[in-house]
Amino acid sequence: YEAQTTEARQEAETAMRERDEAKAERDAQRKEAVSNIANIFTGSKTKRLEAEVARKDNELRELKDRVEAREQDFRREMSNLSDNLRRQKESEASTIRIHNYLETDLNTFFPDVLPMLEAARECREVGLSDTVTRALLDQKPRYFKEGATIHSETYRQDFDVSNAEVQIKRNPTDNKFHLHINGTRVFQWLKEQWQRLKQTFSRGLRY
Repeated sequence: YEAQTTEARQEAETAMRERDEAKAERDAQRKEAVSNIANIFTGSKTKRLEAEVARKDNELRELKDRVEAREQDFRREMSNLSDNLRRQKESEASTIRIHNYLETDLNTFFPDVLPMLEAARECREVGLSDTVTRALLDQKPRYFKEGATIHSETYRQDFDVSNAEVQIKRNPTDNKFHLHINGTRVFQWLKEQWQRLKQTFSRGLRY
């Protein structure tokens, strides 16, 4: 009995040891399997994150390249505008210099030309032809023909100047020449004619 008991105990201990070893092996295999599965999922997620980061990096690089290209275009455009402005200022300065030279020469050699321009403009403004204007520049009095008219843009009206005296005369106030009708500066004369016309029209309405 003792021998059988000892043998049975040894067999039981062996069985228990084998069971513990089997359990330990199963636990190790389970842990390894879980670790492998975790690595699989973790690795996949890491790859996705790495791909997303790489995509964002590419987008940032592209955005940076576009910004740098825009900045280069802007600097180039500003440079072109600056050059154009400089050339325009130089051209304007040159034009002003030429104008000043011409004005100086005109005042020196033809002192009445610039003051006479005011009268020439007035002649053109009331509808006188260039031929008539050139004739009046000698400052001699002349007379309109019968049925002649001049125009007022202010009153949008033609006014009869039949047989009226017309002359270009210097005004001592501004030292310029002006067109005169019957001794009165043309625009003052037109104003007076307009007032008379309104008075005549008003009397016609009353009667």
